[in-house]
Amino acid sequence: MNLDYDIVATVGRFQVDDLHAGHRGLLAALTAGRPRKVLVFLGVAPVASQHNPLDYPTRARMVQDAFPEVVVAPLVDGPSDAEWSARLDAQIRLLAPVGRVAVIGGRHSFVESYSGRFPTFTLAEIPATPSGATIRQQCGRQVRHSTDFRAGVIYGQMSQPARWLPTVALAALRGDAVLLLPPAAGLAWRFPGGKVLPTDASLEAAATRTLHQQTRLHATTPAYVQSTPLPDWRIRPGLQNWTTFFTATALGTAASPTATWVPRSLLTTLDFAPGHDQLAAMLAVEACLPQVLPCAGRPA
Repeated sequence: MNLDYDIVATVGRFQVDDLHAGHRGLLAALTAGRPRKVLVFLGVAPVASQHNPLDYPTRARMVQDAFPEVVVAPLVDGPSDAEWSARLDAQIRLLAPVGRVAVIGGRHSFVESYSGRFPTFTLAEIPATPSGATIRQQCGRQVRHSTDFRAGVIYGQMSQPARWLPTVALAALRGDAVLLLPPAAGLAWRFPGGKVLPTDASLEAAATRTLHQQTRLHATTPAYVQSTPLPDWRIRPGLQNWTTFFTATALGTAASPTATWVPRSLLTTLDFAPGHDQLAAMLAVEACLPQVLPCAGRPA
């Protein structure tokens, strides 16, 4: 590359298991020719995902192992291209306060979104390669039988921040009775419910969906009672179960054989799962129903 600049900067995510030909071609072009400072900024997303599975230190080491002469630095994503461009400009001048700067990328790269103060160039001769998304999909489908692979899987899980698994439970009422799921598979008495799915429009929608799936009953629009974190032996450490409880009036009378109508007066005699016992205690109070009035032990 024959550009007459003292500093060249590029940005990439490099979210792959190894630098591909496009990465290597770009970095080789930036480091070739006259001595210059080469800045490689690695995009950092706020949250790890399938699009951004690798953390910054892992990617920085991969780049510097292959090109030890470059300076690698993080560049945190921004809410807009303009803010991100300004952040990139500031990072460039922080690492290289003096000198003429060029911002360089390959075809269909970050250059198309950059609106900062420095001139941009596109290296069209960089080899065409599969996208990072394609490579990640291939990695996700391939199990490698090696110590490094197993260590990587463990690292990926152990380095995750604490996450919450949203779940719901619904007390379906009919007259003075409540629909319950009896003990099964080591579980105590509980209200119908389950995991919230990405396709659920709301927590209320998840509550009525799980009620119908487990009992064949429909219900009126659920009324919020309370939310609480609950222990669950089926959930591994690092993933917390956060359950939101609702009440609603059952529509129809037919229910699954796996569900049981229980008078509210008998609720205090049953052994409920953690969290479900709190809702049962509220429902057992004759003076009120949770969807109408505050109950004892529940904040108004």
